[in-house]
Amino acid sequence: MLPLHREFHKTRPQRLPAGEWRSLRFDVDHEGREGAFYALVGQYEPQGALYDLSVGVVLEGVDRGAEVQIRASEYVKVEDAWVVARDRPIDSPVHVGGRAHFTYSWKDLLEPGRRVRVRVAQYGRSEAVIRGAEAVAFYLPDGHGTPAPGPWDAAGAHEGFHAQVPHGAQGYGPPVPPPMPPSPPGEYGLAPYPPPAGETTPPYPADGHRFPPAR
Repeated sequence: MLPLHREFHKTRPQRLPAGEWRSLRFDVDHEGREGAFYALVGQYEPQGALYDLSVGVVLEGVDRGAEVQIRASEYVKVEDAWVVARDRPIDSPVHVGGRAHFTYSWKDLLEPGRRVRVRVAQYGRSEAVIRGAEAVAFYLPDGHGTPAPGPWDAAGAHEGFHAQVPHGAQGYGPPVPPPMPPSPPGEYGLAPYPPPAGETTPPYPADGHRFPPAR
């Protein structure tokens, strides 16, 4: 199944104080609707989604040599407020002069109930202005494109792709992998890598799969 797609554009300026994070506030979506749009994915995907987003940002007033940081952040609602649940890695370019132009991309798995935004910060001596931005997001809501049950989940143990690849605690790092199925003696799955001195690593099975199905 092909992913869904949406775009956002920012045509109105937004203040960016030095040393403070600000969520990009877009004001026009791909259908021409105007408003204050913060979430690129998640607002209409309450069950979560796989997403792939890209954004371009134009800043004005950034001091020469100042560092600019940009990142994706996942938000969750706590009582009446949306708070950061998980920050994704930062891109931190240094500005040379004139208007500053930066791009950023990230792809990940958005947990149910979360929304993903893009945030920007600058570390100059004075306030800067976000003059414009454009974002494109491709996404697959949970339940669309989920693989059919196989031998390892025939009992229906998984619920979409979230149970297969659960996320770890807040912070950097990959999602927590599912438990490794046991491997019979000689299988590649439990062989140490690199192999101990004087030993060799068993080759991949002929069918190309690294791990045998769980039994």
